[in-house]
Amino acid sequence: DTPYTQIHSLSNGKYSLLISAAGSGFSRWEDIELTRWRDDPTLNDRGSWIYVEDRLNGQLWSVTRQPTMAPPDRSEVNFYPHRVEFERQDGDIVLRTIVTVASNDDVEIRRVNITNHGSHSRVLALTSYAEIILAQQLADQRHPAYNKLFIESEFLEREQLLLFHRRPRSAEEKPIYLAHFFTSNHEHISLTGYETDRAKFLGRGGTTRRPAVFSASNQTSVLSNTSGATLDPICALQAEVVLAPYQTAQVAFITLAAHSRKEAIDMARRYRRWSQLGRAAQEIRVQAENELAQLNLTSRKVEKIQKLLSPLLYLTNGLRAEPALLNTNTLGQPGLWSFGISGDYPILLVRMKREEDIELLNEIILAHTYWRKRGLMIDLVIFNQRETSYDQGYKNRIDRRMERTGSQEWLNDRGGIFLLQEDQMNEAERTLLMTVARVVLDGEAGPLEGQLARLDVDPVRLPRFLPIEHQVPSMEIQPELKRPPDLLFDNGLGGFTPDGREYVIYLDREQWTPAPWSNVIATPEFGCLVTEAGLGVTWAGNSGENRLTPWRNDPVCDPPAEAIYLRDEDTGQIW
Repeated sequence: DTPYTQIHSLSNGKYSLLISAAGSGFSRWEDIELTRWRDDPTLNDRGSWIYVEDRLNGQLWSVTRQPTMAPPDRSEVNFYPHRVEFERQDGDIVLRTIVTVASNDDVEIRRVNITNHGSHSRVLALTSYAEIILAQQLADQRHPAYNKLFIESEFLEREQLLLFHRRPRSAEEKPIYLAHFFTSNHEHISLTGYETDRAKFLGRGGTTRRPAVFSASNQTSVLSNTSGATLDPICALQAEVVLAPYQTAQVAFITLAAHSRKEAIDMARRYRRWSQLGRAAQEIRVQAENELAQLNLTSRKVEKIQKLLSPLLYLTNGLRAEPALLNTNTLGQPGLWSFGISGDYPILLVRMKREEDIELLNEIILAHTYWRKRGLMIDLVIFNQRETSYDQGYKNRIDRRMERTGSQEWLNDRGGIFLLQEDQMNEAERTLLMTVARVVLDGEAGPLEGQLARLDVDPVRLPRFLPIEHQVPSMEIQPELKRPPDLLFDNGLGGFTPDGREYVIYLDREQWTPAPWSNVIATPEFGCLVTEAGLGVTWAGNSGENRLTPWRNDPVCDPPAEAIYLRDEDTGQIW
């Protein structure tokens, strides 16, 4: 594990892809995101996945570390300006996955090379998975249930593809279509199913680490072939591959976006040809080389740019302001609006005072230009720490630097650059900007590379707990609680107590209610929500605008935001 989340961005100028070394990330087209993602540096478990299932023994793993977290015999991840490569070996099976974006079309390609190094034939099922949103992440995060209502899907039997579209909410909204399919150069491969309903794929209480579709005992996975308005849309296709001993096969899972149904289908037909994938790989490499030459970027500079992007998207304390300053902040998001800053996007703050600090600014503006070309919205705030005077020479030099990179058109715009005079702000405003900035760089702290080195410091972790005794007796064989025999209106999952004052939910092992059964406990000023799975969310004043703990609004998994853990100090058992 690295001290920070290592990420990489790929783009052709319209279609962008953010992907981490664990495989998480999201796809973006124009000004919307196609797939769901959350900036969770701890779990880092949201992205587009490809599961691998051994049809003979039921073993399950994935082409990337996430989401199954199955430990490989060996693994390697390589970032290039035009692609990302994942390679892992599990027993006799070696998987090499190349992720790239086409240069001339809005197409994302995930090509998997599968090699069987064993002396026996293998039957593998490759299953793709991504949660479809077709909206901006902020809109989906604020009200995911509402956003899901507008997404519909269909399976085109002739083209063998899943087609998603978003029903427009207004006459001004452009139509959005997303197509997903796979193609291969291998003759022994077939489509065995598809799925667009997240609840059917994961199962109630399930997760992407071990979806219910792969958990059936004595049975290989079977997708339900559901499509339509599923209210919790995903795109999942399953390809079954038969590999002879020492044989290699290639399968490419392709996702594309378009403004019309016809355009999406026509593009899918072109990219079903294996020769088209080879041309696309060559073209995006040439485009990446031209971009690097145009921006005067080297591989080392790109590495620093991507490293700086990590704490902007995956929050970490490595480059934030000191905790003592964070604790003194008294303002909220509205305090940013007077500067034209919305507060909706990650903020990178740079403090400058000396002439030699201009060199740091050059690197930051170059990074911001690189991110903009990939559709990444980052607010760059520049603190000019020199005193305001009639001599505007220092400010003029900053303006000229931005003009050379074409950044002036992004001044005071969303996801743009904000040049602020520090002595014209009061202390509360300065503290607010330092607090909300995910990354704070200071010209006096030296070159960018030296400041980024703070991300490499390993965090202090608690030592692993070593139990004194063996786990005897095991908690797994403890007697179960007896079911109350006198519940009123008992429906098999629960019922009212005889006095009618309480509702009792009784669930057997591995049993779940059909949906989260919730209870709101609140006064006009303070409240919380609990479900049968545990503690949900706590708020003060307003349950939507002032939550004290997060609420996932996930009727399938219903992960609790609050928990109380118990640990046996002798055996180390946790529950």
